[in-house]
Amino acid sequence: MKHKSFAAIFMSIVILGGCVEKTPRADHVVYMCFDAMSAIGIQRAVTPNFNYMIENGAVSIHTRCGLPSNSSPNWMTIASAAPFEMTGVLDNGVTPRNGTTVPALKNAVGFFPTIFESIREQKPDAKIYFFGESSWSTAMYDITPFDVMVPERGKRERLTADEALHRAADAFVSDRPDVMFIEIDVPDHEGLMENTVIVITADHGGFNFGHGGSTMAELEVPVIMYGGPVTKGKVMEHVNMNYDTPATVAGLLGVELPWECHGKFLKEAFEPKTDVCYVPVPLVHPFRGTVGAGEKVSITADTEGAEIHYTLDGSELRT
Repeated sequence: MKHKSFAAIFMSIVILGGCVEKTPRADHVVYMCFDAMSAIGIQRAVTPNFNYMIENGAVSIHTRCGLPSNSSPNWMTIASAAPFEMTGVLDNGVTPRNGTTVPALKNAVGFFPTIFESIREQKPDAKIYFFGESSWSTAMYDITPFDVMVPERGKRERLTADEALHRAADAFVSDRPDVMFIEIDVPDHEGLMENTVIVITADHGGFNFGHGGSTMAELEVPVIMYGGPVTKGKVMEHVNMNYDTPATVAGLLGVELPWECHGKFLKEAFEPKTDVCYVPVPLVHPFRGTVGAGEKVSITADTEGAEIHYTLDGSELRT
């Protein structure tokens, strides 16, 4: 897909129990997934809000999507915590109903189950919301676990990213006023992020305004985790898969997934901080391999106060 689509799933759950949990828990999880957002892309782009969340949360820039790096199979993966071979969604345009690969596990409607079905089964009173620019991705899975779905499946309504965010925030605030979503600095001041974790990722990356290949720019996506028990300033160094992210969402809520789901809990995000730190990648403009005679070249970095050192011939560094 060439357009940028947005999908956010809001879950608000009160966890009851008296036993000591080994896995970190959260009362609320906000799970945001973007289309075609590469790990190298957010390092080069001007993303002050992402930078703030990374500085005060955890980040992985080495999480890989499945191949081919197309939308449908990877959207299904980040909704189910299972790879293509298990879900039966192997490429764009393929659903569990029209594909040749039978899902390894089927729910009542014949689809591979998502993490939202597991949440609904194990937390019957959970409030699970879906907000997005469109509902096209939900053609691959059962939508009955969602209490609220905007836009509704089957309707031609299409929202801009801003509209989706504002409608999601309004609904979430009116239903659970102890959580704020868009302006993340406000919940910190009010102490509302203590039991809430925000998880941000993407279905796949991109290269030269496209995707579907196997370059690292297409393969690697970011994972940003912020709030609750997430370690501040933590850089996750291990290489993860995109199905680990939804498994972590489920794990934070104390929900167990089926055997056929391969995702594992990203415990590294909750381990003590190390000396490794996140530094955005400098952006060289013009963004191409050649420049004309006398053409100006600029090098910028999305880090306040950053010093940029460069060399023109591999010898002396300049600033």
